[in-house]
Amino acid sequence: PKIGRKCIDWFETAADVCDLDEAYLYLPTLDYAAQKYGPASRRSAAALKELRSQIERLSEWCAKRGWRISVTGDYDIAPVSKAPFAPNAVLREKGFFAVRNVAGMAYPDFHRSSAFAVCDHEFCVVYGEKRKEACEALLAGGRCILSPDQPAEPLGGTVLLAEEGSWCAYEWWADGREAPDFASHVDIHNKPGFDPKELFFFCRGTVKGTHGRKCAVARADAG
Repeated sequence: PKIGRKCIDWFETAADVCDLDEAYLYLPTLDYAAQKYGPASRRSAAALKELRSQIERLSEWCAKRGWRISVTGDYDIAPVSKAPFAPNAVLREKGFFAVRNVAGMAYPDFHRSSAFAVCDHEFCVVYGEKRKEACEALLAGGRCILSPDQPAEPLGGTVLLAEEGSWCAYEWWADGREAPDFASHVDIHNKPGFDPKELFFFCRGTVKGTHGRKCAVARADAG
């Protein structure tokens, strides 16, 4: 709740000193709670109540200035019921993902890797000159499926979805002693993908909510 309120504080301050035609604001209130505690948890219900309060505050603030406000959500969060799927660990085992050893730690070597996966919750994008063979190896394990929504060339990546109830972890190591130094903190420039476990760096817990598939509303519209 505090993060969401601070976001609104910042937004109101910035909007008061800037000449704006259009502005966007992300409120993480519901997002974080659903990922940490699960979408059906009491914490998520409390976060939804708080989010409503925050939107009411924004609506009143915008109304006083004659602004129009639109509220949208670009994904829903599904409960996690299975262990994460680690595509890069599989690709390393199969010889696609290369690493370099530094003081006993395994760092990715993307120049020598023939394929690697950039992970983000329920989906990952496989890149590399041998991505076709790499995807075949990943699909053969039964922990993922080929996404029906593929990007057009020349993006050059293949999108895979983790099995329902699971999510894609970016790690390429099984032995914790091989984990690179940035594994224990936020480092978006070195990690090949988003790591939802960063929510628990300063407290114990496991990921209990994930997203990436089309939400129920999007599936209904597509049908």
